[in-house]
Amino acid sequence: MASSNPKTKIKIAIMSFCLLIMGVIAIAGGMGVIAAQFPSSHVNELIAFPSISVIVVTLLAGKLQEVVSSKLLVIIGIIFFLVGGLIPVFVDDYNLIIVTRFIIGIGIGLIQALAPALIGTNFDGDERQRVMGLLATFQMVGVAVMLQLGGILAQIGWNFTFYVHFIAVVSLICVIALLPYDKPREKANGNPDENAVKEKPKLTPSSISWALIMMVFFFGGMVLTQYMAQYMTIHQFGGQAAEGAAMSGTALLFHAVGGIAGGILYGKLVMATRNTTISIGLFIGVASYLMAGFSENVPLAIAGSFLYGITISFVVASVLNYASGAVSPAAIPLSVVFAICGQNVGQFLCPYIAEPIGKLLVSDDMYRGTFIFGAALLAVMAVCLMVWGIRRNSKEKLALERAV
Repeated sequence: MASSNPKTKIKIAIMSFCLLIMGVIAIAGGMGVIAAQFPSSHVNELIAFPSISVIVVTLLAGKLQEVVSSKLLVIIGIIFFLVGGLIPVFVDDYNLIIVTRFIIGIGIGLIQALAPALIGTNFDGDERQRVMGLLATFQMVGVAVMLQLGGILAQIGWNFTFYVHFIAVVSLICVIALLPYDKPREKANGNPDENAVKEKPKLTPSSISWALIMMVFFFGGMVLTQYMAQYMTIHQFGGQAAEGAAMSGTALLFHAVGGIAGGILYGKLVMATRNTTISIGLFIGVASYLMAGFSENVPLAIAGSFLYGITISFVVASVLNYASGAVSPAAIPLSVVFAICGQNVGQFLCPYIAEPIGKLLVSDDMYRGTFIFGAALLAVMAVCLMVWGIRRNSKEKLALERAV
């Protein structure tokens, strides 16, 4: 019992800051109210811009772990999250708020890189797989809490939305109290065997392709998260703009619920459908965007948001799985980080691609146009990957028959 206790403490500590992994979208539930406060500003930058610092920090995190303790890096990441997240509560200068979004991106970048690294370091075999599953679950629980709380706080005032980042205090306490101090990799490894042959991690064309697929998916894959609040506020769901903002938080909450459901269903579905699972997720995404983008009532918006969460779980899990399998074991961390960078590039570029196309598609309702764009993009990807998946399933089946 005593031997398992340290592992339990480590799990609790890791899961506590996994709640913050999707912190970029923590203010999404209040975006409609924030947009009303800054009508001449491109407020979706507040969700897009952190991705720039997330990309840079994610790429540097591996090197940082060689010279700095992982526990200290996590603490630093949470502090950046708190500082960057809470400063906008006390300021009303839009340009300064943009700067704080870069700060919060540094924190999220460290958190995104260190969560799977700590799981890989502290757990093995089947237990590692189970804890990775917990990571995905707690990530979506964090999304659910932050989106719902952000939508409620937005009713008090636009700047109150940013109080949602205060949730990181819980993570900070848990990490300080429960996560053990570890030596940096360089010191822990000591002097390596000079005769050992070290394999240099290399990306393959396939791993690069999956990173590009992840990026293209998020060109449209962030539409619901970024524009649902504005859509519901402008269309006055509930009778007035303030109620629309609150209800958008509820609708986005079901995105997180759908993500949790998708994570539970994914393992079973992939056993049955194998390489076509990713395309099934994309087809579900098409349905979710059409439901949300043409909804005139809260239940339909909630249903679309729920399905969108399933899509995110299926697509992201599939891409990371294929990216891992496309390289040698030594290059798996590099391939996964590269795919995550593709995700963040897509998230950053989403508003700059979706908004102009949305305006072209529906000139008098840009937000509805962005949903149509997202549905069209996901539909094209779904068809292409369905064809690829069917062919790959056939090849694998044929190879298995020949082996027998």
